[in-house]
Amino acid sequence: MRGSAIGRRAVIGGAVAAAASGAAADAQQGRASPRFPLRIAQGGRYLEDSAGQPFLLHGDTAWSLIAQLNPEEAELYLRDRQSRGFNTLLVNLIEHRYASRAPANIRGDAPFTRANDFTTPNEAYFVYADSILRRARDLGFLVLLAPA
Repeated sequence: MRGSAIGRRAVIGGAVAAAASGAAADAQQGRASPRFPLRIAQGGRYLEDSAGQPFLLHGDTAWSLIAQLNPEEAELYLRDRQSRGFNTLLVNLIEHRYASRAPANIRGDAPFTRANDFTTPNEAYFVYADSILRRARDLGFLVLLAPA
């Protein structure tokens, strides 16, 4: 994958929780899919899903997933992580440093219609971000979303 966006990306991680539901890796490995949202178990020692099943975060960091990858590359990345048993991703909603067109996404959509003005969201940017996050949800990932 030399020279591809996946090869260039610095898909690394950050933190504010946005949950997702789905099946995929757990179903393939014979485990029940987690039911979101997660919560702290009664004893306070671990996370559990809404059915009371323990949930071990097995995560990968994907800072630039939304900004750097096109839909096909995102699908390839998500499927790869799913096949390796990951269930959680750390993702930046708005990438400022590592994406090749930061803070714009790979399609050139900036997150705001006026640079750095959070009161002017660019609908195209956030529709694209939502599509990537929905795909992660559909594949069963918990997404920890850092806003900026």
